[in-house]
Amino acid sequence: MSTACFPVQAKTLAGGFSQRTFLFVLLLFVGGAITRSAIATRLDDFTIDEAYHIATGASYVQRADFRLNPEHPPLVKLWVGALMSATGFHLSPFRQFHDKGDERNFAEEDVFLHNNPDSVQRRSRLAMWALNGLLMVMLGLTVRRAFSPAVALGTVLFRASDPTVAAHLPVVMTDLPVALLSAATVVLATRAFREWQWLDLIWCSLGLGFTLGAKHSGIVFWVFLALTGCVLAVFSPGGQDHHSRIRRLLKVSAVLIGALVILWSLYFFRFHESRSADETFNRPLKSKITDLNSRFCDLALGGMNATHVLPRPYIWGLADTIRGRRRGAA
Repeated sequence: MSTACFPVQAKTLAGGFSQRTFLFVLLLFVGGAITRSAIATRLDDFTIDEAYHIATGASYVQRADFRLNPEHPPLVKLWVGALMSATGFHLSPFRQFHDKGDERNFAEEDVFLHNNPDSVQRRSRLAMWALNGLLMVMLGLTVRRAFSPAVALGTVLFRASDPTVAAHLPVVMTDLPVALLSAATVVLATRAFREWQWLDLIWCSLGLGFTLGAKHSGIVFWVFLALTGCVLAVFSPGGQDHHSRIRRLLKVSAVLIGALVILWSLYFFRFHESRSADETFNRPLKSKITDLNSRFCDLALGGMNATHVLPRPYIWGLADTIRGRRRGAA
């Protein structure tokens, strides 16, 4: 019998949850996680990089200039910088920077000396609770779409009960946002590369793009989804015209290219870090690449810079990330 005869039952999701009940419980879990975080971290001061990120984000928003702190992509800093700029944040005029330490001192002086640091921290915490809360809701919705309401609520409850998550919810750092975004993106990909429907593919592309914009480790997920998508496009069963191998490969390409477009949008579709074509980083990009002492990295990163595949500050940060990984491994 058609479910059209039973509109109430038709609105009930698998697992016995109505849409309204699922959303209520999901928001209750996320709200509880934020409340717990607010109580547990109420006496916390800034972490080591927070002031740096906050001043950098305000500079991104107010000046549309990405020369500061290119070690990290701009998503989190733009989000916090938007609130800071809207509620008042004083920025000092740019000067020449000689190294990362000099640049960090410049940014942190704006937070601690030229603004009220207590007010800055209160506003930054509100911004990050809002951002990470939204990302937790997004994770719950994506898991529900790919699996079931029960699995989705269990996933969010597990995250909400984690003390590490509670500690990271209010801090202006990239670790929790990239973790939530990458998890949601992989979940979205499981459905997108199974059903090959444009709506799922678009959501997957958006999630992947924001993952790239949250932290440079997002490039690993981009490569992973590229390989996985191509393999599934070629070897997935289905002989219908609209699910042909070529069309599926084109859809994978659309997901990957769309993610890069999202990343470019976070840099305001500009290749250069500033309005000048001259480099304004605290250390030249060529020197950063040379530091890696790798022929492959020299060709890959140098090629990206020459072809303008990615924004220059993103390439600079990618070189810095690779250097940091090698130091950690050593």
